[in-house]
Amino acid sequence: MPTPIERLKSYFLNGSKPTEAEFHEWIDSYIHKEEDGLHINDDGHVGIGVPATEARLTVDGAVQTGELNVTNRIRSQHINATDSITSRVMNTDELFVSNRIRPHEIFLNGRLSVSQIEATHAPSTTIRVGQESITSTLLVGSSAFNTSLVLFGNLSVSGQARKPGELWDPPSSDKRVKSDIKNFDVGLEVIEKLEPKTFKFNGKGDTPNDGVERIGLLAQDVQEVFPPMVNSRMGKLDAEDENETEIYSINASPLIYMFLNSIKELSQRVNELEKKVKELEGE
Repeated sequence: MPTPIERLKSYFLNGSKPTEAEFHEWIDSYIHKEEDGLHINDDGHVGIGVPATEARLTVDGAVQTGELNVTNRIRSQHINATDSITSRVMNTDELFVSNRIRPHEIFLNGRLSVSQIEATHAPSTTIRVGQESITSTLLVGSSAFNTSLVLFGNLSVSGQARKPGELWDPPSSDKRVKSDIKNFDVGLEVIEKLEPKTFKFNGKGDTPNDGVERIGLLAQDVQEVFPPMVNSRMGKLDAEDENETEIYSINASPLIYMFLNSIKELSQRVNELEKKVKELEGE
């Protein structure tokens, strides 16, 4: 254990004759740049466990800190902070923070475990998570728009997931924020052609091969009936595939408005039939 500075000074007072053990104690109390893995280059850049690089600080291994403030970029395989991190760009394999991160960009190749992320530099903020994300609050930008969360893998939401203009749309239903407003008249004619199916995912295309029976529509079937409901992305059906293929999905939010139009159409038919019945009863 390092000896306190004042005690070391006492060994070298005027007239003192430090012993060999005291010299050893003095030497062992300080860092040896080579043996202790501390490297400082001519530019004053520091490397811990590795030679210094063009970065001001390069560390081989985990970094654990109460608070870390970086004005430019963090590059690390593992970051462990017990309080907060502030940085413009983070590029790391693992990020564990018990309190708060305030970055411009996060490029994460592995696991994210954090209480709160506040990415406040909208609209250019990007948070990329490669494998597993565990976070209680994720705030991207100053609003929910013009920012991006790019997730390579599966996304599980235990609460509510909101997307402007779709099924759950309370923030953007105000007429003043919309343009090109037209009537949507699709209804019973399309609904009658849709065929719900029961199915199980087979693990292809990043789907879970969990044996759970689900209910839904087949995108290829919907494509023939109402193409605007079908979306697609490029991906591999099997992990070993060399090339990506177009994988289809369904935006189900138009269904609720089709149901609404269908109910109105059926209600109109019922009213017309009731009117005819009354006319026949009056004859």
